[in-house]
Amino acid sequence: CAHLPLLLLVFLGVPWRVTGDAPNLNGDYILSQTPGGKDTQKLFPTEYRNYPGGVTHFDVYSPLIRSLYSQVFWKGLEPVDLPEEIVRRFDGKGMAVVGFELDQVRRTESGDVQVPMSVTYNHHFESTMVGKHASLEAVDHTDPRIESMRHMGHGLPGGKVWLAQDLGTSTTGIPAVQAFGAANGGEVRKSFHGYAPGYAQIIESPTKIQITPMQIDTWHREKMNVSFPTQFVSGPVPRSSLAPTSGPDALYSGLLECPVTTRIRKHIKGQYFVQVGSDACDAEPTTAEECDSAVRTALNGQGYRFAFASGSDPTQPAGCSATADAVPGLVHVYFRESGSDKRSFRGLAGAACGAQATRFSGYSHSVVQVSVELDTEKSQADLTFTGPAGVWFGVGFG
Repeated sequence: CAHLPLLLLVFLGVPWRVTGDAPNLNGDYILSQTPGGKDTQKLFPTEYRNYPGGVTHFDVYSPLIRSLYSQVFWKGLEPVDLPEEIVRRFDGKGMAVVGFELDQVRRTESGDVQVPMSVTYNHHFESTMVGKHASLEAVDHTDPRIESMRHMGHGLPGGKVWLAQDLGTSTTGIPAVQAFGAANGGEVRKSFHGYAPGYAQIIESPTKIQITPMQIDTWHREKMNVSFPTQFVSGPVPRSSLAPTSGPDALYSGLLECPVTTRIRKHIKGQYFVQVGSDACDAEPTTAEECDSAVRTALNGQGYRFAFASGSDPTQPAGCSATADAVPGLVHVYFRESGSDKRSFRGLAGAACGAQATRFSGYSHSVVQVSVELDTEKSQADLTFTGPAGVWFGVGFG
């Protein structure tokens, strides 16, 4: 299976001396009309070269990104040095960024080649620019300094996290750290990231930029071209994907919906309790995996062994149920699916939880093991006591 080599190209506009009449990296931008306004498209400078006072720009390439089909690439890349000319020009000064553009490309001998979003989907990206009065450090997820970052934007990627900190050593009062990012998804190329005239993100003595992309590889190697022109063809997707894989509606990959694979076991943390004699639980587990986890959680620490099964047996209670075996310590767990829609159990015909039960059993074990079996049809109770041989032992009920 072939790796996909990819780089992110970031174009940043800076109001500095005009060095040319360069067009936008991604062509024209179409703006929606401001509510209550008019001529938004004409009044707002969507061409960076038309920005009042003029701008120049510089390009930055991310480190190489490599991925295989279906992989989600989400990690903080190594920082990249800004062009030497930019570093010298703004050493000790503030650089005002009035906008940015982004593209995803492969670098070839004949130049950059754009990579279609249907080949690798840009879910989102984040980037941080730092100056010489700031630090940029790769830390792990246990570092307490990144705790507040867990609830920002998209949260934290896997692996190392890049932590940028303003050292406070500048005397100008201009920030030494600025963040640039976008969650535009596949529209990132044609989404305008320019600021209104008079507004900018200012950073003093800029030196590096660090980029954290999230890319989803949807390239069907055997049936799709890696560059334009290409037509999307769906590759294999997890069985939980609801996206069409063939026909006229198969226009995008189901991988973009982040379906959960069945190949990874999920231990679902939650609070569960056992309910007996009711038609249905108020909030029953909705999958076989959750049922298994729920029973183990509810009966955790009691020394039980579990035998799990699922299906559509009409004699079983709807949803998730557990039945004690006559064999001490063995619990049978059953998840009853509701036909084609396995997520809905209310109104499902069949045995109610605990209904028609005529035999009940349980056991307790410490130094002495006690097993109790109750047969309501026979009005009979069988008690079995097992303890160490050669000594007297007793059992009390209270």
